[in-house]
Order: sequence, then C-alpha cells, then structure tokens
Amino acid sequence: MIVLTAAAVAAGAILVGATSWDIALTVLHPGARGPISYRANRAAWALVRAMSVRLDSRRLLSFAGPLAMGVNVVLWVAVLWLGFALVYVPFEAVYDALYISGQSLTTVGFGDIVAEADALRAISAFESAAGLGAFTAAIAYVLSVYPLVTAIRASALHVADMGIDGPEGATRVIATGGSIELAAQLRAMTESHEHIRRFQILYYFESGDTNESLGRLLRAGCATYLVLRWGIDAARVPVAGVYAPAYERALDRLLTDFETDYVGGRRRQLESPEGLEGQEAKEALERIREAVRRAAPELVAYGEAGLEDLDRFLARAQSVTSAFAREHRQREIPIVG
Repeated sequence: MIVLTAAAVAAGAILVGATSWDIALTVLHPGARGPISYRANRAAWALVRAMSVRLDSRRLLSFAGPLAMGVNVVLWVAVLWLGFALVYVPFEAVYDALYISGQSLTTVGFGDIVAEADALRAISAFESAAGLGAFTAAIAYVLSVYPLVTAIRASALHVADMGIDGPEGATRVIATGGSIELAAQLRAMTESHEHIRRFQILYYFESGDTNESLGRLLRAGCATYLVLRWGIDAARVPVAGVYAPAYERALDRLLTDFETDYVGGRRRQLESPEGLEGQEAKEALERIREAVRRAAPELVAYGEAGLEDLDRFLARAQSVTSAFAREHRQREIPIVG
C-alpha cells in the first residue's frame, strides 16, 4: 500500500512538473520549445493535413494552427488536473480525488467535497494557484500568438504585392525601391525568424492563401539574395555590398529554423542537399542574369565569381522551399525558373 501511495504521488508530481515546465518554455522562454506542446502541434498538423489530403481540400489546413493551440491549452489543463488528482488518490476515493482536483484547479471551490488532511488542503491551495497561472498563461499565449500570425502574413503579402516571385521581380524592386525596400524585406525576414523561434506554433498557421505563407516570404528572400549576390553589378548598385551579406545571414537563420524544427528535423523526410552539378550551377547563374537583363539590363553582372557558393546556397534553399511546399500542399516553384 505504501508503495502504491508513493508511486501515485510521484506520478502526479511528475505530470504536474512536466506540464508546468512545458507552459514555462512555451509561453515565457523566447527560444525553447516545450516537449508536450511541440508534439501536440505536430500531431494536430499531421491530423489536419491527413484530412486535407483525404478530402482534397487545402483550405482545411487553415484549421491546423487554431486546433494545435486548443490542444495545447486542453492538454495543460487536463494533465494538471490528472496530476494533482493522482496526489489525492491515495487519500481519497478516485471520484472524490478527481472532483477535488477539478474544483481546485478551476478555483470554483463548491466546498461540498474537500480534502480532509492538512497536507492535502495545502496542496489544494497550491493547485488553485497553479490553475490560475495556467489559465493566465493560456490567455497570454493566445493574445501573443495571433498578432504575430497577422504580422507574418502581412510580411508575406507585402513581397507578393511587390511582385517578388523570382529573380526578375526582385531585380525590379532593387532597381526602383533601392535600400528602402531591401531594408523592409530584411526586417520582415528577421522578425519572422524571431517570431517562430519564440512561438513555434506559428509555423502551423495556414490561411489557405499561398501569398500569405511563410514559404512565400522565404522564397522571395532567396530570390532577392541571388540577385544581390550574383545577378547585379555591385559597382552599379552599391547597396548590394551591404545587403547581400545581411540577407545571407537572415536566410541562413530561417533555413536553419525550417531544417531543424519543421520540414527537415526528421531527416528521413528531407535529405541534406548534395549541391548542383557544375554545369547546373552555371545554367542557374545564367538564368539569374537573364532575369536581371529583362528587368534592368544596365545592372547585370558578368563573370563566374562565387559559383561554388551559388551551388551550395541554391541547392539548400530549393530543398527547403520545395519541402515546405509539399508539406503545405502548395505548388512547388523553382526559385530560379
């Protein structure tokens, strides 16, 4: 009996501790991921995506983010409820333990069934505080996430409205918008990286419109970087020398986010790119510069400097953007058409 009592209390304490830790990481930590919420997010996404494929309705994916958020909140409450109930079980009947735990967690406190022992009353008071904290954290979580969903979608729509769907569109923006547009796009990528690092659930919010997608923002950033680094003559566009390295760093962070936590964290689904063949890299370079010629012929660069860097970057970027498109049931579009 003593062994069962100790086991129940230990199991309850573990559940309460794990859930509290998950809430703290998910809501308060700016870069960590909660072990429970991360798995709940992926499970909700997998379920909605499977239904989307089965019913051939891509718009169903727009329910994945809200469902994942709801699952997170329900799991936090349910596991805390069960965890504290396990602490009460050795001293109360099972139903009474669940009832006491529920009313303490929700701070309802009807008083018809209460814990008798002094120690249990103290635990009940602690559970009330934990419940208040959990519900407050859940509300803060929702209020924090949804404005960031809007911000990311607005950033993606901005590059879509500017027509940055490939190197040609990127060249037009560089030639006419200059440093103002380059700074705005760079800021959007940097902020999006920080947003999804802080709240990883943001990845699973799909609107159903590809122009509001993280994938669109990433592809536009890649196209702009390709033009800045290899498509235009930096002597004619001095800002290219400033923004090309900055875009490279911002894109590296975003690509790493996707590779390690989303489309590529499970390496069985996204293999590391091996790079392009030498001739393929040359052809890609020529397609980039042909796009620049169509948009702003006076800015086109010449020579093959940095071809190996182009090889590595383009292989990696295309691998990630294609994997994102497949997972989000979007049309796969080459960055360099």
